[in-house]
Amino acid sequence: ANELGNKAASPALVVDMDCVYGAVASCLGLSGDYGLADILSYDGQIDDELIVSTATVYSPALHVLLSPASVDHTDPAALNYDRLASALDAFQLAYYHTVLDAARVPMSMAAALASASKLTLLVLQLNVKDLANARAMLDVLTRHGIESEVVMPLANRYHKRNQMITLEEAEKALGIPVRRVCNDFASASRSINYGQPLAEAAPRSSLRRELQGLAVQLVNSQGAADRADRR
Repeated sequence: ANELGNKAASPALVVDMDCVYGAVASCLGLSGDYGLADILSYDGQIDDELIVSTATVYSPALHVLLSPASVDHTDPAALNYDRLASALDAFQLAYYHTVLDAARVPMSMAAALASASKLTLLVLQLNVKDLANARAMLDVLTRHGIESEVVMPLANRYHKRNQMITLEEAEKALGIPVRRVCNDFASASRSINYGQPLAEAAPRSSLRRELQGLAVQLVNSQGAADRADRR
């Protein structure tokens, strides 16, 4: 998300939907009194001004809607999914790029989020468990009418040597192309421990270069989709 914000020269929004851990705030050293639960429980109209005023600003390139667990870890508020569609519309008005971190939502909600998104990333590692979970998720998305072209499996911590399951085998198992990001554990750990995006913690790292490439691909694909919509 930070690379998307840098690329667009406009802040990207991360929406942390993890009601258990709230990892986004932890990784960035953020805290706040308001977040996603307050948006979804708001009685009035959910608009772009409400989104921007509720988001926590990390930097000019990155804003975050905190998860309930980040706002109150001892008693996190439930998310009112009935208002999610209105919130998704407001995200689109408020920010050019929105990243929904929805690792622990129900399958039906994951399908609804994918339906409203330009692209869905399935982050996994190349092992049997993760591939089975990704295959199950793809099947659910297909049953809900989500085209495979808007789903991108992303193999995390990838390395060519000593990989028990190859990228080609993963693509065969999933039936669609799999993109990868390298196993740069040192840079990732430095980013997490310092509470900084890679652009600050490890700006010249191989992991950051690969994420920059992914951001460029996402920006270009969105631009192509926007041009197609205007035809």
